[in-house]
Amino acid sequence: MTNIYFATPIAKPAIDCFRRHAHEATNVLVSFAFRKQVDGYINDLPNATFMLDSGAYTAWSCGQSIDLYELMEYAHNPRWREVVALDVIGDAEASVRNADIMRANGLTVMPVYHIGDPIEHLQHYKAHFPKVGLSCRFGEPKRDSLRFLDKAFAEAWPYRFHSFGWISDSVLRRYPFDSADASTWVNPHRFGAVKAAGDSMSGGTRGPSFRLNRNVSSHIDLWMVVQRYKALERSLTSQWRRELAKVRHSSASKCAAQPNDLT
Repeated sequence: MTNIYFATPIAKPAIDCFRRHAHEATNVLVSFAFRKQVDGYINDLPNATFMLDSGAYTAWSCGQSIDLYELMEYAHNPRWREVVALDVIGDAEASVRNADIMRANGLTVMPVYHIGDPIEHLQHYKAHFPKVGLSCRFGEPKRDSLRFLDKAFAEAWPYRFHSFGWISDSVLRRYPFDSADASTWVNPHRFGAVKAAGDSMSGGTRGPSFRLNRNVSSHIDLWMVVQRYKALERSLTSQWRRELAKVRHSSASKCAAQPNDLT
């Protein structure tokens, strides 16, 4: 922990970046919504670990839909280490049904628990699935997003959680996520901006940003951004190993201090 996945690389500079560094072990999140593009490069990345996202958010933002049974057929590809269940934004009951259907069809999937969903759904996911994705940042105030994460971890931790798209340093250092995904690693290509310092390219990164002219930004090797996220991943792993070791030590000490009732 915490494994960082590089989300949906479909732009040519992003794909070229991974192809140039195909020998590297890298976590990549791909979207079923872009499966045609994914099929064009997935075999070029033999050392990548893939998470298949259902594409629900992409479809929702474009006013489209994802066919559950087409997704399930695609999800049976052994290349996927993890598969995200098809969630329905705004319909929590449908999200639960889809996750249950995918599980019943022999898939090990990660349901998505959205801000505002009933806590009973998180309890259901914890009972039947090995991991759940937490999704917020739909325009709500940051304090509400943090309350949502606080409540989820308080209810289910040490259950495994994935952070969908929210990958600021402050969030990942506050919560022991098993994994998270970032699309901001392609920002130098998208917006011609790059950070001069800091652990990642997320909004909470320390260090000033500077602009790149279009000619430079279109040719920049995005691998330097990948390396920064990998550094963040290593730092988080060290942090949470230390923190969890403290928790285990504290628990062991409390157990040792209990009187022996077997008299």
